[in-house]
Formats: sequence, structure tokens, C-alpha cells
Amino acid sequence: MCLTKWKIFSDCCCGKDLILRFVVVVFTTRIDFQRNTVKILPTAAGLGSYVETLLQKSSSEFNVVISQMNGQQHPSHSVHVFNMGKMRIKLCRGWITKAREIYSTSMQLCGVRSDGTAAAKQLFWQPRKGLSFVLPFDSNRERNAAAVLARKYAFDCNVSVLIPIT
Repeated sequence: MCLTKWKIFSDCCCGKDLILRFVVVVFTTRIDFQRNTVKILPTAAGLGSYVETLLQKSSSEFNVVISQMNGQQHPSHSVHVFNMGKMRIKLCRGWITKAREIYSTSMQLCGVRSDGTAAAKQLFWQPRKGLSFVLPFDSNRERNAAAVLARKYAFDCNVSVLIPIT
């Protein structure tokens, strides 16, 4: 298994730099296989202005479905709300809260693809050790906006959200 780390740099309309980091997992039959790529990827159209609009609110909500929980396929396909707040992230369905965590160094968050050709609409979120979710979003733009918001809010709390490496 090889890990490829991608970074996307985009310049918002207000002059702020947004940094998105993604880890792409590539399986190979050769142990000595290496691939080093450094490339600036184009961002989704309007992502900067969309994020700036969301930053004006105290929290933003995204509709998601849990596709995996703790690495296992999740049989339920009910819609959940993924709430990105300035102090915490919360995942709930109605009144039931699946996870609620303040931003911390143990939290991990990154984009994920099910395969190389599928649109990158999923987010891997590990709020704490022993609990993880793969959450498909309605669009690539919403997934990217959620990742940017989480990193911005975590940075405001003096926390660096980790990227899974293993």
C-alpha cells in the first residue's frame, strides 16, 4: 500500500490562503513501488466564496449518510446532520448524537475516495481514538467546504487537525 499526500492551495477572494490536504491510498503488488507527485490541483469553482459565506455563521450543517463506522460498513442509510461549529464538530440524527467532539490534536479529518475514478465526495472523520466515520456528502464542494471549515475552526482554537498517515 502506498500513500500519496495531496495539497490544494487556493486564494480566496479576500486574500486568505486555504489549504486542503488529502491522502490518496494506492494499492500495488510491488513493494518497491514509489510515486512522488507535487502538483497544484485546481479547486472547485466558487469554493472560496462558499466557505467565506459559511464562515459568517456560527455553525454550518451538512446532510450526510454514514457509509462506514469504525472501518465496518454501516447498514443504515438514514440521513445525518454533520454540524461544523466554531468550537466542536457534531454528527447526529434527529435528537440522537452519534459523536460530538471539540477540536483536538487527536482528531483526524481528510477527504477520501472509494476508488480512483469516483468523485471525491466522502470525508473520513476520526473524532477520537477508537471512533471513526466515512461520510459521503451531496457534492464535492460541500465535502471540501466542510474540510476547510474544520481546519479553520481548529486553527482558531490553536489545534492542528491531523491527517491520517497509516
